[in-house]
Amino acid sequence: MKKLLPLFFLAFSTILFSQTETKSFKDKFEEFEYYAKPSKTNDLSKYFERNIDYTLLENYKFRDTLKKNSVVVLSFKLDKNNNVIDLEVGSPYSELNFVIKKAFESYDLKKINFPEISPLNIYMLQILSREGNKMIINCSSDIIYDRFPVFEGCESSTTFSENRACFSAVLEEHLGKNISKDFIKKKKILGTLILKPEFIVNESGSIEKVKWKTASDSLTTETNRIMTLFPKAKIPPTRNGKPSSLYIKEIINLEIGSNDENYIENAIKSKDTTLNPNCELALHFKKYITEEEITNDKKPLQNKTAIISFSLDKNGKMINLDAGNYKKELNNRLIDIFKKFPFEKLNIKSPNVLETYSYTIFTIEYNNKAVIHCNENPYVSSGAIFNKNCEKSSSPEDLKFCFQEKITYQIVKNFDASLISQDDIKNGFRLTCVVLVDVDGTISNLNVSTTSPKFSKELDRIINKMPKVYRPAYKKGVPIETAYSIPITF
Repeated sequence: MKKLLPLFFLAFSTILFSQTETKSFKDKFEEFEYYAKPSKTNDLSKYFERNIDYTLLENYKFRDTLKKNSVVVLSFKLDKNNNVIDLEVGSPYSELNFVIKKAFESYDLKKINFPEISPLNIYMLQILSREGNKMIINCSSDIIYDRFPVFEGCESSTTFSENRACFSAVLEEHLGKNISKDFIKKKKILGTLILKPEFIVNESGSIEKVKWKTASDSLTTETNRIMTLFPKAKIPPTRNGKPSSLYIKEIINLEIGSNDENYIENAIKSKDTTLNPNCELALHFKKYITEEEITNDKKPLQNKTAIISFSLDKNGKMINLDAGNYKKELNNRLIDIFKKFPFEKLNIKSPNVLETYSYTIFTIEYNNKAVIHCNENPYVSSGAIFNKNCEKSSSPEDLKFCFQEKITYQIVKNFDASLISQDDIKNGFRLTCVVLVDVDGTISNLNVSTTSPKFSKELDRIINKMPKVYRPAYKKGVPIETAYSIPITF
């Protein structure tokens, strides 16, 4: 079975704990505060006051009202020599995170009271918290340390990361052994089956409140059945040495195979009904290249699918042909074969210079065997059109450039230049934002890479005032969300 590293973020915002002793908490945030005992006047707060530029905090932008985004937590682990590793800070600003990390790296750890020193723990300190509409320095007085539960087979783990990885392997093995063969056969599952469980390991070590992100309700029912068979943890999760409950997300990849050729053929056909091994385009490719040639190629193929994509110039001629980033020799060969196919048989009904057309040529199936099968009609896609002027673009690349240019112009035109100081210029003033165009054409600020929160706040102000685009992006005739990266230069 192929294993994919599980999702498990060490930031406080993604780890949920509850307590079962006499002291009860209304939520995990109250519990965290109870153990951390944050104070604006303790030694750690005074230290960070001397090492964090106040301007990094005064323009801190709160993007929502979620409690998890109202605190900034620093987390780390210890290696076997008790050196700090995996240091993380949970703010949305790279410069602020960098400053906090650098300051902590110079802090004397002897000043922190470690109730327990072990590479099996995660350690957490609150550094900032929200006060009204401002982010302030409000550090933990006591450190919080959490330990991952120990399941059978993982008792010999000596670090937190080893124990976490061992649990993922144990869970993957359990799912692989217990999934119903009849269920797999009925659903024609073949190749990689991706499972995304979310659950809680409670104070007694049992798994509860299981949720799945699966392809169907029947698969969810089957995976729920399997999880009821999963054994309790031998040692439950703990917070500060006391039993606690832990929320976990996983991504598990199971490789499903078969020796039945008929089953394999039917399972492959069921994956994408638009792909036909006997359509004219597929038969055309089979004249020039065989499935065996692709399968037996000495250099392994990184992509599981070969897709020929191209656009059209104003004369209807194919340009910018590509075959899905395969190695150069195969890429060129597939394109040469594709060019020999009569253009009129590609079924492009309304040619448009702003659209991209694509055809699947072959896929690599679960047994690493290549199967040549193609879509008879093109998959058509187009980027977002900012306004009517951009609609006059001459190619998809030109259309994308027009969109970026219009967004950049609006930002530069409306940006409050008084926010830019001489220090900003001296330190290398830079901005990159990622904007999201929704299916209804609304533009929103998805992410900002910047040296200071004040610039992020200003970009939010400008982008939120932008009108809807003339037309959103679409794929296969359906509007889709599209993200654009916009580098800003003044």
